[in-house]
Amino acid sequence: MAWWQNPWLPWNYPKDLSNSFMQQLENGLLYLFAHILDGILGLISSIMGIIMSIIQDFLGLLINSAIALGPLGLPVFVIGSAILIATLYLVFALAKDMPVVGSFV
Repeated sequence: MAWWQNPWLPWNYPKDLSNSFMQQLENGLLYLFAHILDGILGLISSIMGIIMSIIQDFLGLLINSAIALGPLGLPVFVIGSAILIATLYLVFALAKDMPVVGSFV
């Protein structure tokens, strides 16, 4: 490195200030972008949590009703499971046809 490019020399101070400003601006924009992405992640996570809770509650209801029916519980559980699987298949098939969701599924 040549002696005139030394960062301690006074004629290099404006260059250091502009580099520092651009670095701070870049860090600030990356910080805002990270917060926006974190908000989107939180929204998607809460939607998936709600869907998971609904499916878990339905399965719990199905299992409790199958247990309460005794010997008739097996047909109720099989029919309920088939209805759940068919419903989820139809929901995902419809979601795949949507333009926004279809790119992710």
